[in-house]
Amino acid sequence: MRKVPFFLYGFQEGDLKGITDVIAEHSSFGKERGIAFDQVPNYVEILEKQASEITKAPHTIAVSSQISATLLALQALEIKRNHRVICSVYCHPFVPECIRYFDAEPVFVDVDPTTLAMLPEKCEELLLKKDKERIKAMIVSHIGGTPTEMDPFYDLKEKYKVGLIEEASFAVGMKYKDGSYVGSNPRSDFTIVSHFLGGKEKLFNAGMLLTNNEEKAKKCISLRYHSKERGSNNYGLFYDIVDMSLDHTMSMLSARMALYLAERLEMHRERRTEIAKMYREGLKGISGLTLPVENKDDVHTLFIVRLKKSRDRISSLLYEAGIETSLHFIPINLLSYYKNKFQLKVMQFPNAFQAYQEVLSLPLYAGMSNEDVQYVIDTLKEILAQELE
Repeated sequence: MRKVPFFLYGFQEGDLKGITDVIAEHSSFGKERGIAFDQVPNYVEILEKQASEITKAPHTIAVSSQISATLLALQALEIKRNHRVICSVYCHPFVPECIRYFDAEPVFVDVDPTTLAMLPEKCEELLLKKDKERIKAMIVSHIGGTPTEMDPFYDLKEKYKVGLIEEASFAVGMKYKDGSYVGSNPRSDFTIVSHFLGGKEKLFNAGMLLTNNEEKAKKCISLRYHSKERGSNNYGLFYDIVDMSLDHTMSMLSARMALYLAERLEMHRERRTEIAKMYREGLKGISGLTLPVENKDDVHTLFIVRLKKSRDRISSLLYEAGIETSLHFIPINLLSYYKNKFQLKVMQFPNAFQAYQEVLSLPLYAGMSNEDVQYVIDTLKEILAQELE
């Protein structure tokens, strides 16, 4: 039986030497190789420079993950206890988790029933309420590699004087409709990006914080490693802790691995686009199945179809046929912690709930062969035909 994982990384066998070199450059056996340890490349700084060149964002701060990037952005915006931060009810749970880290309250908003993007008009309703002073920021998620229309959120930010974070994790290389890279627009305070970690097991972590604000960038850099500041005397032997923070630094190994993937950014995007096209052509016109809305700017990190009935059974049958699928996402109000903590109701966000009952993410990654894609198409069509009998 053919096996099609939901996700595999886009590394190549030739990358192994570079990865081994990084280990040697930071290990005692590197002495045997004659490595000059005072001349070892700083891959984190190289990655930051490359990210700035690609996105045109003037300030790029490499961190360990999208979670670290979000925590730093919220701390730089001075989010504190009893503050409120607006976010989509239909996003990865790390978003409200980061808000709760500061003992602030995530305020959830329903999504567009078709695009799954957060509804700006619902955000404005919250910003007009009597306790609106507690709302200090919005986090807008770009879902599955499809860019959210940001202009309404930029307008809300400026009208109500709140912070704005764009969450583009797992969507490296995404562009706005004008062709500029997500993260380059100065109307956002921060943009969060990271490499897609779609598998159940993580191979490496790599996040990036993008901003046009020099003062905020300096603040995040100061916070990145325990808010530690080293003095100039005695070659930096002494240090001070100037704020409360954690270790958000990216490892050299992760940076080197991220650089390999960044070098193939366009190649991988083009291949994912080809796969998405195959899915569209192979699955069009099938009763009971709705394909995602086409968007020319989509980088196709995810391919989310909607099934009118039997989603769970279809997912199980695909798994039994060797095809892994995933669910993006379970609405936050259905998760026990948030449901109980904030007394959320099951049907409080009807669009998100309806999407949750139908969505299923199919495998899509640059290393998929045409045969893999066709196997997914043929198997899904066969299962759907049986379910409709």
